[in-house]
Amino acid sequence: MAIKDSEPTTTMDLDPPEYSAGIGDYSPISAHFEGLQNPDIPSPEFLTNHPPQPFPGESLLSHRRSMLFDPITAPPTTKTFTYDVQRGGRTWAELKVTADELISTRTPTFIEGSRIRGQVSLYAARAEAIHSVVVSIKGQIVTGTQTSGHTTFFEVFQTVWSKSMGDPRKGNTRTNTGEMRLQPPYTEKLRGTFSWPFSLEMPREVLISSKMMKTGPRIFHPPESYFERHGRASVRYEVCVRFVRGHFRSDDRIHAAFNYIPFIIPSPPSPLRQLAYEQGSSLLGPRADPAGWHECRSVKLKGRVRRLRDVEVYCTLYLAKPLEYTRGSVIPCWLRLYSKDTEALNCLADQKAIVARLQRCIKATADQVKAIDNPSWRDQKELSELGIWWPASDSMNTREMSGELHLNIDLKPTSAMAEFRIEYSVVLFPFDTLAFEMVTTAPLVEEPVEIMTGYSPGPRPRMYAPPDYESPDGVFGFGHC
Repeated sequence: MAIKDSEPTTTMDLDPPEYSAGIGDYSPISAHFEGLQNPDIPSPEFLTNHPPQPFPGESLLSHRRSMLFDPITAPPTTKTFTYDVQRGGRTWAELKVTADELISTRTPTFIEGSRIRGQVSLYAARAEAIHSVVVSIKGQIVTGTQTSGHTTFFEVFQTVWSKSMGDPRKGNTRTNTGEMRLQPPYTEKLRGTFSWPFSLEMPREVLISSKMMKTGPRIFHPPESYFERHGRASVRYEVCVRFVRGHFRSDDRIHAAFNYIPFIIPSPPSPLRQLAYEQGSSLLGPRADPAGWHECRSVKLKGRVRRLRDVEVYCTLYLAKPLEYTRGSVIPCWLRLYSKDTEALNCLADQKAIVARLQRCIKATADQVKAIDNPSWRDQKELSELGIWWPASDSMNTREMSGELHLNIDLKPTSAMAEFRIEYSVVLFPFDTLAFEMVTTAPLVEEPVEIMTGYSPGPRPRMYAPPDYESPDGVFGFGHC
């Protein structure tokens, strides 16, 4: 099968996503949604006194599908990808898939709410015994190399022509009364040139019923296309045209991969946080804006200061509510430390001592009869770059730090489909300082969060880290734990 389009290649992207791009990087997909959601994006320049920096990057999705706008209402500039089958040095059949040019570089890409459109053509130099022409789209979870590791979670068909529909060169006509006059069944073989358009809709929801679901059938949303070279699972979509020949004859098929991007957005932040974003003022802490913060589990840190004395420090991590964040933006954080030992507080309330990261966990199993909590599920965990922290306030026995975790614009959103999961959590690890030797080495706090692809209505999240503050890692991405 030959593949043609205006780009050098139209094969599925096989390289892992680039996680080292950094905050605010521009991408065609981001620009596409930026234009759809809000064309008036503020400039990304820091204002005086380091007020928050708006993000030039955009993204797309949330736990609640939002119909605030329909992604297909903006007329895109289209690009056609062509896939064909050659016989005797000539094109015998052709599949054309039309997609949005802005977001489709090497592979046709569709966002939630779009239809998969195109055209099928047959160039039969000799008579061909073809009974029907069927176009289908499907989504699969691939967890192994064997067929048993392929789970098709949806498949939609459209018969663009069959013998029962009559002569493919003639269309159905209407009588004087407006009734449809159907053609008689077609009995001859196909010879010559034929073309059939198709239009298929991606389901927004799929019902999965299997032995894995202890609580019975469950509704899932099709996840974003996912493939990483060393990943244990992938999410793949394809469009296929099948030329059905009948009994004892093998059918001819043309397959074409495409990418899918769901649209989900988070719930709006608290009114006070929205006001801060709108006015460009600093975020209020948990005391002033309790509705805007989620208090994670408080922990008591036991350790020794400079190997001289044992002390206890009470630590509480707060995350901005709701616990849903758009990729390409930030996770606002707040850390409160309390102790009667001032030196211990000063050791821990240090930007370089706080170790907080976003953790991604990919769960997959090739055994479809095992429940989700079964040990056969394999977890692949990765950590993002370190968060950025700066002093917020302090008192005699308390230190408070403001921080943020930067989310790369290429992050895959939180997903769940049958035996496949992409989950995220914010993890606070033991503090990294020689002056305070901690007793434990285990993570202190782990709080599940969700990564979305679009923004909620209202002002966009802003970056508050001062310009001279950087992630100690120097990169914005995931690395294996």
